Amino acid sequence: MMRRPKLVVAAVVLTATGATVALMNIRGSAGGSPAAEQISTARLQKQDLVVNDSFGGTLGYGEARDLFSERSGVVTAIAETTSVINPGGELFRIDFEPTVLLAGDVPAYRELDTSSADGPDIRQLEQGLFDAGHGAGVTVDEDFTSATAAAVARWEQALGRAEPDGKVELGDVVFLPDPVRVSSVTTQKGARVASGATVFKATPTERVVEVGLQASRADELEPGTKVQLTLPDGTETPGTVASVGTLSDASDAAAAPGGGSATVPVVITLDDPAAAGDFESGTVDVDIERSRQTGAIVSPVTALVALAEGGYAVQLVDDSAPGGYRLVAVEIGTSTNQLVAITGDGIEAGAEVVVPG
Repeated sequence: MMRRPKLVVAAVVLTATGATVALMNIRGSAGGSPAAEQISTARLQKQDLVVNDSFGGTLGYGEARDLFSERSGVVTAIAETTSVINPGGELFRIDFEPTVLLAGDVPAYRELDTSSADGPDIRQLEQGLFDAGHGAGVTVDEDFTSATAAAVARWEQALGRAEPDGKVELGDVVFLPDPVRVSSVTTQKGARVASGATVFKATPTERVVEVGLQASRADELEPGTKVQLTLPDGTETPGTVASVGTLSDASDAAAAPGGGSATVPVVITLDDPAAAGDFESGTVDVDIERSRQTGAIVSPVTALVALAEGGYAVQLVDDSAPGGYRLVAVEIGTSTNQLVAITGDGIEAGAEVVVPG
């Protein structure tokens, strides 16, 4: 992701002093030839001047992860590509035995039954039983009791397991924090798989924008930074930086085939996910505010005159002055490729400055 060389104006806020910065007037001196003495002018405005960095990003669903089978056997059912599986839903079946998604941060790593030591994975299971409507008599804690076993048996029967026994074996459940979306199926129905084989790849369900930020600039962004997004159809919508990769990520990128500048991954969420409409993917423009000068008096950059002794001036329209204007030295503030904030004697909203034709 390369930074665009131009600065742009975003979120310009105008006051009642006028509606357009580059409002051009044509003036001429009385008694002279209008064609020879006409000058173009712009009216100074009071507004917020904002400087953005613009980057290119990609709309998608974020990084895909592998979902494995903890059983060996034949794949007899599998979720379809782009389908969304919520907690309680089936991911796939091996030899007709379902593997079910349940909510939880701790991955399934052992069999669970009344002999199991207490642990947070038991709490996740019991919460899942309650959420599925089979938690009667169960206390959601870290203890697998006989009541838990009875609830598991009811749940297994509802799922259609061949031999409901009140035990949760490896391969019965997958614990993940959030629902998942199937991004690609790597094993087809009817295929024989070994324990540990990838069945499909899954992503989060919400679309995000991914940006590759030059590693040297990784410290310029942090989670929570607000950005402005322009979606593939031109829709503008706000977003928020969710994560910024580390320099170790950048080292990996630098070592990747093809070389090039090392980048770190930046993930941006849409504040209004519905704004992306039906787009599954596409190119997104990302604007990040770098500086803002509030309530500045703003002039077109082209109105600036470089002084021989250094610094800048503008030609302030003054009908009482020879030629119809006077030269006024100004201090410059925030600037873009089109506008600049200026201060100086007589520099105020509504005043006019000469702009070379």
